[in-house]
Amino acid sequence: MNPISCEQARTWISDLLAGEIEEQELAALEAHQESCAACRSEIDRLFVQDRALGELAGASLTEDLKARVHEGLVKTSRRRRRIWGLSSAAAAILIGTVLYATGVLTTSGETAVIATLERVRGEVFVITKDAEEKAEVGATLSSGQGVRSRGPASHALLRYPDGTELQLGGETTLERLENGDRGQQLFLARGTLRGSIAKQPVGRPMVFSSPHARATVLGTRLRLVVEPKAKGASRLEVEEGSVRLTNTRDGAVLDVPAGSFAVAAPDVKLVAQPLRTTGKAIQIKAGETLTLTEDLVLSGDDTLDIQGSADKRCTLAGNHHRIRSSGAWSGRLKISHCDLRDVGDRVIFGADGRLASQAHAVDLSASKSAEVTIDHSTFVASSTVRLHLDGQSSARFADNLCPEDAVVWVDKAVERTVPFFEATGGSPSPKFFQGNRIYRSGVQITGKNWTIGGESDAESNLIIGLRAGLFAYGEGVVVRGNYLHVLMPRTAEYPYWSQVATFTSAKGALAENNVIRDGEWIVQFVEGEFRRNLICDINDHNLLRNASTGRIHHNIFVAGKPEHPPGQMGGCIFIVYPPRQVETGAEIFNNTFDAGGTMNVPGIEVNSGGLVKSLRNNVFFNFAHQEKFVSSAQAMVRPAWAEPLSDPPPLRLGYADYNLFFSPLAKTKKNYALAVAGKTERKDAGFGLNDVPRGGAPNEQADPKFKGPVPPVFAFSDDDIKSGKATVSKILAFYRDAYTPAPGSPLIDAGDPADGQGTDIGAVEAGK
Repeated sequence: MNPISCEQARTWISDLLAGEIEEQELAALEAHQESCAACRSEIDRLFVQDRALGELAGASLTEDLKARVHEGLVKTSRRRRRIWGLSSAAAAILIGTVLYATGVLTTSGETAVIATLERVRGEVFVITKDAEEKAEVGATLSSGQGVRSRGPASHALLRYPDGTELQLGGETTLERLENGDRGQQLFLARGTLRGSIAKQPVGRPMVFSSPHARATVLGTRLRLVVEPKAKGASRLEVEEGSVRLTNTRDGAVLDVPAGSFAVAAPDVKLVAQPLRTTGKAIQIKAGETLTLTEDLVLSGDDTLDIQGSADKRCTLAGNHHRIRSSGAWSGRLKISHCDLRDVGDRVIFGADGRLASQAHAVDLSASKSAEVTIDHSTFVASSTVRLHLDGQSSARFADNLCPEDAVVWVDKAVERTVPFFEATGGSPSPKFFQGNRIYRSGVQITGKNWTIGGESDAESNLIIGLRAGLFAYGEGVVVRGNYLHVLMPRTAEYPYWSQVATFTSAKGALAENNVIRDGEWIVQFVEGEFRRNLICDINDHNLLRNASTGRIHHNIFVAGKPEHPPGQMGGCIFIVYPPRQVETGAEIFNNTFDAGGTMNVPGIEVNSGGLVKSLRNNVFFNFAHQEKFVSSAQAMVRPAWAEPLSDPPPLRLGYADYNLFFSPLAKTKKNYALAVAGKTERKDAGFGLNDVPRGGAPNEQADPKFKGPVPPVFAFSDDDIKSGKATVSKILAFYRDAYTPAPGSPLIDAGDPADGQGTDIGAVEAGK
């Protein structure tokens, strides 16, 4: 067996994770990793990633899809186990990752990490009892350490693993962080601290001590100010929740409720008094600049209104600070015609190489009837946007630009990549993401009633670049008229890519009239309605990978010629999982599949237990079928790649009729290697009787006679699309014209009459 290169090995590792590696490739990969420590380590890392992604994805997916993803990852294939068994490191890494994430793991001579410095500005130092050293972003704090800011303009932000944030103001000293059986302990010797404390475990509160008092916290938002002089005082302000304050001089104890403050000082009675605060209203007029010297924190009913215009744009100079909310924010944010410069900061990775924290440019948790509007704005060297929308809160993110130089981290490894725009939350209010130009990373939206794109080209989102993609989960979500093109260059920085999906939507969502290009799985799960889209440029895995559910119709699937080396291919549509209790199988109808004369893959591939409820009115065109697909005989509609063909065929079709097959370059012309229960192919209605030509012999084929000419490569450039010379509607019209049945085509009026008299076969109607 000839040795393989590291580049080839890493391509096959990705195929292995997809379950699409051939036996001889697996054997070569096994031999290579035995002598290559770097690739052996990469196998370990990707197995951990693959398993972890399945667990983490659950927060974003529907319950049904979540169960399928989990089941698919847990049931590791025999081929994965062969590689896994060659190295115990992968298991150790997986266990270690879990322990690290829960704060348990320590190594010899090391102490557990308590918190991480997420933000440092000015003169900030990490201190111990006897020493101090200059602090840097990403520095970790362990038992006995603390933080000191020197000078009124200095500040720091600490983040705990549970999400707790502590923001230190100028001239502040925080000492002796501890995490023990009694919970988190720390000592504020002087200065100002603002905290957003996550809910703490029962019996293990977070305790803030000072020279005068002790504040016991189970979860709240607070501000603590300490004047360290002998006659000084400690002032506690509680914005949310309740905090128990003890005066350590006389032992007095007081529960300070939300909206109140109390002062602990010598000879002062400990009493709660109301905080007299009003929501802040920040207004920046057209042409003005807002400069941040610290995070702009919105709480309560605070508002921020940046009123730029087309001829008088505003500027938000972030200095790497960010706009974020604290606690229950129910106000209003509007940023219009604004250049956001250096807002937010780069991500921080932990010692295990995984993402530890992010400094989003805009990070808002909205409640009640909060409103978020960002339009006609540019994120210049700025970070990401994260919204969590609860209550009846609403959002509109429109006509914004994320340029290539945005501070958005993308990586060849998917778990080290963050989306530019992320939205979550349960608000049922209408929300809009329209007309945006995203040229670095992608978009992930989990929530109800989002409109992504729209009817007009002006509302189309263009998402182009490294890790470009759109992932939309939620009832009532409409994804319409968008252009998605993921770029996958092979360079020294990106020698390979892993787990590249370009589009996903979930149950209850509609996706139509989109152009979706390239990726390892161009479309990865569509459980709702997926119709009238153009999917093209595939060289790895599948054009569409799905469960046994959803309606997939009137789409044009084109092989194209992507600008990256080919990987292991699977079926154009791969049905991976069996139907669940409330499902009856996927419907695949009125689609056109053009394999470009190059693809030796099935049109439809169905895993064991999977079901296609109805396969009708489809065109399978120009496939270069050889005698074998992987290690068994080839067919257009067949079992999954690892399963040989059988006689009788597996019963994984509920209905299959009114389809057309035409592949003149194919060495093998076999239409069906799956069957419909109780029916005989080409003899019975419902199983090929009405395939073109009607009543013909098994495996008979016919020229669809498209109007043409059929383009061999994608007919438009990204530059023209970015400039507006080419639009989504123009692209769709071009392809639909090319795949329109010409006069005399056997596709015209030959479709299933159950879909209406005069229905055509294929994605484009030309007849009655």
